[in-house]
Amino acid sequence: MYIISIITSVYSILNREQKTKMLFLQIFFAFSAVIQVIGVASIAPFIGLISNPESISTNKVFAFLYQFGDFTSTESFVFGFAILSIVMIVVSNGVSALTLWLQFGFQFILVLVCSFRSMKISL
Repeated sequence: MYIISIITSVYSILNREQKTKMLFLQIFFAFSAVIQVIGVASIAPFIGLISNPESISTNKVFAFLYQFGDFTSTESFVFGFAILSIVMIVVSNGVSALTLWLQFGFQFILVLVCSFRSMKISL
């Protein structure tokens, strides 16, 4: 309950534009969380594929990707899957960095506006 009271008090001092930006930022946080989970979750199938390359023929998803990608050998499929996992991790880290940058930008503007408002009140 304490966190909800903090959020409502912060939300009450924001103007319409800032509320919209805060809502966008919260939606982007949720998107970033989903992308982070996907990036981390891409590691487990890759480790399973490395430890058991025969799973290409037994796992339906691996078999579909193998046929869809038109791979010619198990090694090329493992290499392609490794590249895909690396790309997913890099993208998830990039989205995380963008989220952090947006958060810092919003905080900076919010602190600036609150400082001007408090200075205006005191003068």
